[in-house]
Amino acid sequence: MKRTLILLIILSIPLLNYGNTTTHKSYDEKLVCQQLESALNYLSQNTDFKNCKFRIDTFIRDGWGYDSFANQYVAKKLNVQPDNVWMQDKSEVGKIYKNIEGKVYTSGYYLESACYSRKRRPNTLISKLDNKSMLIHITTGRLGKEGASGYNFLFFFDESYKVESFYQSSWIE
Repeated sequence: MKRTLILLIILSIPLLNYGNTTTHKSYDEKLVCQQLESALNYLSQNTDFKNCKFRIDTFIRDGWGYDSFANQYVAKKLNVQPDNVWMQDKSEVGKIYKNIEGKVYTSGYYLESACYSRKRRPNTLISKLDNKSMLIHITTGRLGKEGASGYNFLFFFDESYKVESFYQSSWIE
């Protein structure tokens, strides 16, 4: 009886993951490199990040972190001011918010690229939801394993991959 139960449990393990596979968006390597270069150039012109060494994580996250800029992202998608988001059609606003919510840190894909290489202890994370935006999460200070602090930047790009607009927020953990 005990053997049968163990065999049944072992055989049912693959079924636990059935339906839980997520499809990861993958973006063109050239697109990510050009947008990242444009964003980092824009940041290096800022006095706070002139001397910052960006050690970039090659794992591109699927929309993780966009929730901190949800209102600004939805406003940009609907071409309205952030103050006027809730005056728009609720079904359109809801669809965009559904794309943002519930994104996990581990969801994404590795981008092996010539524009940047894999670094030890990265301080810069990248997240993308579409071809026109990129979230950059920068860690500026670490306190061992106890905590860290830094900035989030949400960049929007035009057709030539130049920074059209950006939003900034700070974080601490």
